[in-house]
Amino acid sequence: MANSAQARYRAKKATQVNQRRSRQLAALRTSIKKVVKISQENDLSGSKEALNEAFTQAQKALDKAASKKLIHNNKASRLKSGLAKRVKVALTTTSSATKKTKKKSKK
Repeated sequence: MANSAQARYRAKKATQVNQRRSRQLAALRTSIKKVVKISQENDLSGSKEALNEAFTQAQKALDKAASKKLIHNNKASRLKSGLAKRVKVALTTTSSATKKTKKKSKK
């Protein structure tokens, strides 16, 4: 237990900062998981806009976390790059799937 008033204050502040950072990191992970979940859906017919919106929100969250030193800048860049690849694959597979079905129906 802290002996001085300053030590008690610092201990209290440390727990407050820890709780705030934990909430911010949880929100960041949630925004990333939203993108992953939407991109893994088989049918993106109505959720292309939702995917793009979730992706932009995740990018904002990553940039904000990096600017506040919540995560390292390089980690934010890595995560954004990985999400961009995932979104690109999800969008191209749905568009190519619709093209294939159109070609089959023409024959």
